[in-house]
Amino acid sequence: MDDDADSVHVRVETSERLEGVRKLMGRERVGIYIIPNNDEHGTEGVAACDQRREYISGFTGPIGTAIITTSAAYLLAPSRYHTQAATQIDENWTFVPSTDWMAFLATIATEEVRVGIDGRLISHTGAAKLTKMIPSKMVYPVTNLVDASWKDRPPAPLDPIFVQAPSYSGEEASSKLDRIRTFLQTRPPDRPSYAKGTPGPQNYVIGILLTRMDEVAWALNLRGSDIPFTPIFRAYFFLSASLAVLFVNPEKLPPDVSEYLAGLSVSVRPYGDVWKFLRKREWEVEGKVIIAPDASYSVALVLSGYRTAVMPSPVRDMMALKNPVELEGLRRAYLRDGVAIVQFFAWLEEKLVHKGYDITEWEAAQRLLDFRKAQAGAGFMGLAGLTKAQAGVNASEEGYVARKATAKRLDKDSPFVLSTGAQYRDGTTSTTRTIHLGDPRPDHIDAYTRVLQGHMAIDAAVFPAGTNAAQLDVLARSALWKGGMDYGHATGTGIGSFLTTSEGPHGFTSTAPLQPGCAITNMQGAYIPSRFGIRLESVLVAKKTHPRRTAGIGGWLAFERLTCVPIQPSLVRWDVLGPAEKAWIQTHNADCLRKLRPFLGSDKRALDWVRRMAEVMP
Repeated sequence: MDDDADSVHVRVETSERLEGVRKLMGRERVGIYIIPNNDEHGTEGVAACDQRREYISGFTGPIGTAIITTSAAYLLAPSRYHTQAATQIDENWTFVPSTDWMAFLATIATEEVRVGIDGRLISHTGAAKLTKMIPSKMVYPVTNLVDASWKDRPPAPLDPIFVQAPSYSGEEASSKLDRIRTFLQTRPPDRPSYAKGTPGPQNYVIGILLTRMDEVAWALNLRGSDIPFTPIFRAYFFLSASLAVLFVNPEKLPPDVSEYLAGLSVSVRPYGDVWKFLRKREWEVEGKVIIAPDASYSVALVLSGYRTAVMPSPVRDMMALKNPVELEGLRRAYLRDGVAIVQFFAWLEEKLVHKGYDITEWEAAQRLLDFRKAQAGAGFMGLAGLTKAQAGVNASEEGYVARKATAKRLDKDSPFVLSTGAQYRDGTTSTTRTIHLGDPRPDHIDAYTRVLQGHMAIDAAVFPAGTNAAQLDVLARSALWKGGMDYGHATGTGIGSFLTTSEGPHGFTSTAPLQPGCAITNMQGAYIPSRFGIRLESVLVAKKTHPRRTAGIGGWLAFERLTCVPIQPSLVRWDVLGPAEKAWIQTHNADCLRKLRPFLGSDKRALDWVRRMAEVMP
């Protein structure tokens, strides 16, 4: 499940690779070819065999799109990845700081040029949008042009799939399938509002095709390791009243999993058979099949528009609301992860400050991994992403990940940012803390305090039922705005239960109302270019609350904080905080001490560190 976090990336000479793709572009009469970062399931963290953009450009960043013309090659990624791109792409490529590759394409595409893309790698809603944005004719070659020219392309992963027992998931897969089927059976007819007469069978939903791997894994209580850092597997799943078909490589199914699926009346077919199944409409019942807006253009094309009902997947909403077993699992996972993180911080302080050791960012990340692995019986399954151990100026780039050969040494003069996540059988964690191992400067303290104020404002928010996270986002940024600062990333996303670290639909850019049981990250940052960075992240769960006065509003929500890692008091400017903010810090750090103490056992170094965080207050 882990990627190679310590690999040293060597700049790749891409001339031959580009020549191979351009030769195939000529055969297809394509003047511009687009290479997205995602796979056919819309997953951005992809298996090695699907790392097409990385192969063709040499850029390893998590976000970005490659666009190849007959005479140029462009890499589009957020501006924060400019430094990384400069060290990885060769002279064949031009870096374009942008998050909107479609808008850039519209500036170079002309009516005479045919634009190509693999129809499996763009959503059908994205394809429709692109068609309206550019004058060019869009073409979708049957063969991916990078795959066809990729020598020694890695094979698709064959790691075995395993069952996530109800003791972790909190619900039998049979119950989940029943819930999805009930949703299908209770859908009103899907037809235009102007339609007249009695709806016919062709207007009713009869099935759903799940194309997102995390949704397939959740619905069937299965997990895998096809994708780095995420326990999911390459598969499609079709469900109707009478059919349940999993399209997956059967070599990935151990006997116990095959028997388990048979017990659910789920038939198994080869992964590639999904196209034949859809094309021949093998469900043999007249009606519509639900596909999500992010399903691929190829899926929509095979089904054809009048046979589909396009709507957000009901599974997305079901999995977002954690049941009591999942919530308890998340609480346990954050306690265990909190233990490892405070052990790491205490170790770092001793080695760097008291003993004067030289420690690099890469070595710091590896040591944290060691602490996680050392917890016997903790159910640690691997990292949930590359650990971002960012020292000094490197912390000013939110996406920076240290490599062994180029990692910076930590020092006592600047903030140290640690963004890290882990996968446990009972929960997925994502935590960010900023610490200072010396005497912080006034500008460090000012930036940290403003970030912390936004962090506390979200954490302490009380809001009416029906409020979405986007409506709360101003609380996260207000203190930073007053200081002339802001951050370019989202304040947070949903998070899974031994699944992904970015789960819909309740993110801070979403209009989906927050509901009790949804877990969401709360992350703010301040990035001072070429100087330093500050970032804090905790995970919260929405819950019902009862304010003293409700003013006639029905239902209120607040947050429960799962993350159990202290805030460093010496980085806080206490004189600008209000009484409630001061109390929040004191209560949080005291809670960390109370909850972590039983797990730290004989680790006096870590216990002393947590105790000092809880006791050193002005």
